[in-house]
Amino acid sequence: MEPLLITDSAVSNELRALQTAAYLVEARLIGFDGIPQINETHEALLTSNGIFYGCRLDGRLAGAIALEEESPGELTIDRLVVHPDFFRNGIGRFLLRQTLELYPNVDWLVSTGALNAPAIQLYLSMGFIETGRKEVAPGLEIANFRRTSGPLTDT
Repeated sequence: MEPLLITDSAVSNELRALQTAAYLVEARLIGFDGIPQINETHEALLTSNGIFYGCRLDGRLAGAIALEEESPGELTIDRLVVHPDFFRNGIGRFLLRQTLELYPNVDWLVSTGALNAPAIQLYLSMGFIETGRKEVAPGLEIANFRRTSGPLTDT
Protein backbone atom coordinates (compact mmCIF):
# COMPACT_ATOMS: atom_id res chain seq x y z
CA MET A 1 0.00 0.00 0.00
CA GLU A 2 1.36 3.40 -0.95
CA PRO A 3 0.17 6.99 -0.37
CA LEU A 4 -1.41 8.58 -3.44
CA LEU A 5 -0.72 12.23 -4.16
CA ILE A 6 -3.94 13.32 -5.86
CA THR A 7 -2.51 16.74 -6.72
CA ASP A 8 -0.29 14.94 -9.24
CA SER A 9 -2.35 14.95 -12.44
CA ALA A 10 -1.02 11.54 -13.55
CA VAL A 11 -2.05 9.99 -10.22
CA SER A 12 -5.39 11.80 -10.35
CA ASN A 13 -6.03 10.43 -13.85
CA GLU A 14 -5.15 6.90 -12.73
CA LEU A 15 -7.38 7.13 -9.66
CA ARG A 16 -10.30 8.60 -11.57
CA ALA A 17 -10.08 5.88 -14.25
CA LEU A 18 -9.93 3.21 -11.54
CA GLN A 19 -12.88 4.52 -9.59
CA THR A 20 -14.97 5.07 -12.72
CA ALA A 21 -14.51 1.42 -13.69
CA ALA A 22 -15.20 0.22 -10.14
CA TYR A 23 -18.23 2.44 -9.54
CA LEU A 24 -19.81 1.45 -12.86
CA VAL A 25 -19.84 -2.14 -11.58
CA GLU A 26 -21.30 -1.01 -8.26
CA ALA A 27 -23.91 1.06 -10.10
CA ARG A 28 -25.10 -2.11 -11.85
CA LEU A 29 -25.12 -4.03 -8.55
CA ILE A 30 -27.21 -1.47 -6.72
CA GLY A 31 -29.33 -0.29 -9.65
CA PHE A 32 -28.26 3.35 -9.35
CA ASP A 33 -26.05 5.15 -11.86
CA GLY A 34 -25.80 8.46 -10.00
CA ILE A 35 -22.70 7.64 -7.96
CA PRO A 36 -20.85 10.98 -7.95
CA GLN A 37 -17.35 9.52 -8.34
CA ILE A 38 -18.23 7.88 -11.68
CA ASN A 39 -17.60 11.17 -13.48
CA GLU A 40 -15.49 12.96 -10.89
CA THR A 41 -13.23 15.61 -12.37
CA HIS A 42 -9.66 16.33 -11.34
CA GLU A 43 -10.85 19.60 -9.81
CA ALA A 44 -13.56 17.83 -7.79
CA LEU A 45 -11.07 15.24 -6.60
CA LEU A 46 -8.78 18.03 -5.41
CA THR A 47 -11.53 19.35 -3.13
CA SER A 48 -11.51 16.07 -1.20
CA ASN A 49 -10.18 16.21 2.34
CA GLY A 50 -9.27 12.55 2.06
CA ILE A 51 -6.02 10.75 2.64
CA PHE A 52 -5.55 8.40 -0.31
CA TYR A 53 -3.69 5.10 -0.50
CA GLY A 54 -3.33 2.74 -3.41
CA CYS A 55 -2.19 -0.73 -4.36
CA ARG A 56 -0.36 -1.40 -7.61
CA LEU A 57 -0.10 -4.69 -9.48
CA ASP A 58 2.04 -5.01 -12.58
CA GLY A 59 2.56 -1.24 -12.51
CA ARG A 60 -1.19 -0.50 -12.61
CA LEU A 61 -3.26 1.10 -9.88
CA ALA A 62 -5.39 -1.90 -8.96
CA GLY A 63 -7.18 -0.49 -5.93
CA ALA A 64 -7.46 2.58 -3.74
CA ILE A 65 -8.89 3.66 -0.42
CA ALA A 66 -9.55 7.18 0.89
CA LEU A 67 -10.07 8.21 4.51
CA GLU A 68 -11.50 11.37 6.02
CA GLU A 69 -11.37 12.47 9.63
CA GLU A 70 -14.90 13.14 10.89
CA SER A 71 -13.80 14.08 14.39
CA PRO A 72 -10.79 13.31 16.56
CA GLY A 73 -10.57 9.56 16.96
CA GLU A 74 -12.99 8.80 14.13
CA LEU A 75 -12.23 8.12 10.46
CA THR A 76 -14.61 7.54 7.58
CA ILE A 77 -13.73 5.36 4.63
CA ASP A 78 -14.73 7.76 1.87
CA ARG A 79 -14.10 5.26 -0.92
CA LEU A 80 -12.68 1.79 -1.37
CA VAL A 81 -12.39 0.80 -5.02
CA VAL A 82 -10.84 -2.07 -6.94
CA HIS A 83 -10.50 -2.10 -10.70
CA PRO A 84 -12.70 -4.85 -12.21
CA ASP A 85 -9.61 -6.34 -13.90
CA PHE A 86 -8.39 -7.18 -10.38
CA PHE A 87 -11.61 -8.36 -8.71
CA ARG A 88 -11.35 -11.47 -6.54
CA ASN A 89 -7.64 -11.03 -5.86
CA GLY A 90 -7.99 -9.80 -2.26
CA ILE A 91 -7.06 -6.21 -3.06
CA GLY A 92 -10.02 -4.63 -1.26
CA ARG A 93 -9.34 -6.80 1.81
CA PHE A 94 -5.61 -5.95 1.62
CA LEU A 95 -6.26 -2.20 1.45
CA LEU A 96 -8.81 -2.32 4.26
CA ARG A 97 -6.58 -4.48 6.49
CA GLN A 98 -3.54 -2.26 5.91
CA THR A 99 -5.57 0.86 6.65
CA LEU A 100 -7.09 -0.54 9.84
CA GLU A 101 -3.62 -1.59 11.01
CA LEU A 102 -2.16 1.81 10.11
CA TYR A 103 -4.77 3.58 12.27
CA PRO A 104 -5.53 1.10 15.10
CA ASN A 105 -6.76 3.56 17.70
CA VAL A 106 -9.68 5.13 15.88
CA ASP A 107 -13.30 4.27 15.30
CA TRP A 108 -14.33 3.71 11.69
CA LEU A 109 -17.41 4.62 9.66
CA VAL A 110 -18.28 3.47 6.16
CA SER A 111 -21.35 3.38 3.93
CA THR A 112 -22.15 1.40 0.81
CA GLY A 113 -25.13 0.57 -1.33
CA ALA A 114 -27.39 -1.83 0.56
CA LEU A 115 -27.37 -4.12 -2.49
CA ASN A 116 -23.58 -4.20 -2.75
CA ALA A 117 -23.20 -7.68 -1.25
CA PRO A 118 -19.42 -8.02 -1.86
CA ALA A 119 -18.65 -4.76 -0.02
CA ILE A 120 -21.03 -5.58 2.82
CA GLN A 121 -19.47 -9.02 3.26
CA LEU A 122 -15.99 -7.48 3.32
CA TYR A 123 -16.88 -4.93 6.00
CA LEU A 124 -18.68 -7.47 8.17
CA SER A 125 -15.73 -9.87 7.89
CA MET A 126 -13.37 -7.15 9.12
CA GLY A 127 -15.31 -6.38 12.30
CA PHE A 128 -17.69 -3.67 11.11
CA ILE A 129 -21.24 -3.75 12.42
CA GLU A 130 -24.19 -2.46 10.45
CA THR A 131 -25.72 0.53 12.22
CA GLY A 132 -28.65 1.23 9.94
CA ARG A 133 -29.94 1.85 6.45
CA LYS A 134 -31.29 4.94 4.82
CA GLU A 135 -32.91 5.70 1.49
CA VAL A 136 -30.84 8.55 0.05
CA ALA A 137 -32.46 8.70 -3.39
CA PRO A 138 -35.55 7.05 -4.83
CA GLY A 139 -34.75 3.35 -4.94
CA LEU A 140 -31.27 3.75 -3.42
CA GLU A 141 -30.72 2.49 0.10
CA ILE A 142 -27.37 2.97 1.81
CA ALA A 143 -26.12 0.65 4.55
CA ASN A 144 -24.01 2.28 7.28
CA PHE A 145 -21.33 0.48 9.27
CA ARG A 146 -19.14 1.21 12.28
CA ARG A 147 -16.06 -0.45 13.68
CA THR A 148 -14.69 0.51 17.07
CA SER A 149 -10.98 0.77 17.68
CA GLY A 150 -9.16 -2.34 18.71
CA PRO A 151 -7.21 -5.26 17.38
CA LEU A 152 -8.03 -6.53 13.93
CA THR A 153 -9.71 -9.92 13.91
CA ASP A 154 -11.28 -10.68 10.57
CA THR A 155 -13.38 -13.72 9.82
